Amino acid sequence: MATFAVQNVVLGGINPTLNPATSVLGDQCTNDGNVLLYFRNTGAINVTVTINAVTLCNQGFDHDVQFIVAPTTGEQLVGPFPTSRFNTADGFITWTYSASSGLSVGCFRVA
Repeated sequence: MATFAVQNVVLGGINPTLNPATSVLGDQCTNDGNVLLYFRNTGAINVTVTINAVTLCNQGFDHDVQFIVAPTTGEQLVGPFPTSRFNTADGFITWTYSASSGLSVGCFRVA
């Protein structure tokens, strides 16, 4: 599991950096409640991404966020992630992949 840096998006724009997904075990980044995750799939198969919720909702269920990034040109921008629902004890959000080949990830915050 890799820890990706969160990039601050500013009025003048940024040159975003995407990181290769490290393994199906997933990756993480810090989260202050204003983080968006961007996924790009240039691989040949659908990739299911699961954002791990760490706290049960008020009805007692664990509602992970799960979505599919389509092959070849698929993209998904998701978030923000409330800290009370998604942050681990050390302030990270974590996610896993059904496959990591061809998948890139960027972590962004509006500054």
